[in-house]
Amino acid sequence: MKTNNKGFTIIELVIVFLVIGIIAAVSVAQMPDMEGMRISKAAQKIQSDIRFAQRLAMQLQRRTAVLFSAAGDNYSIYIENTYQANDWNVNVKAKNPLTQEDFDVQLNSEEFSGVIISEVLFNAADYALVFDRNGDPYAMDFINPATIGVLSGVGRIVLNTDRKYILVQSATGRVNVQNTYP
Repeated sequence: MKTNNKGFTIIELVIVFLVIGIIAAVSVAQMPDMEGMRISKAAQKIQSDIRFAQRLAMQLQRRTAVLFSAAGDNYSIYIENTYQANDWNVNVKAKNPLTQEDFDVQLNSEEFSGVIISEVLFNAADYALVFDRNGDPYAMDFINPATIGVLSGVGRIVLNTDRKYILVQSATGRVNVQNTYP
């Protein structure tokens, strides 16, 4: 007598589901923190863009400003019209070297979804970071350019409430990204 053994036993099915469960548990535990990766990527971009503004000021021999908006989760880079004249026409934005469009960066959207600017502090809240033609950092109220002054202490941008700190050194304009505030 010939028997037709098609199918699986209960024990075989339980073992297969057990193995699948173990593999799923291990792979979920190793999934990267996507929000953390986006915050790190945004911090590195901000760091790079601040360095770009500093180099642009030295190249053009004009002051440049990086204006951050915590309320809008964005920033832009501006070029002074004429050197030392406090002539900050808001229509004179630096051009992004990759796109040749105005240098505006919007966080909390697309590739930076979930990334917000929690705090901006250059001498006073919401001041712009300015570089002179030598690349030295200053702080300025963008609405009242006469308020420009040497950057005192360390300027900072905070992303996602203490997740990442972008720090600008007062003497050199050096930019660092850190996980904790020093």
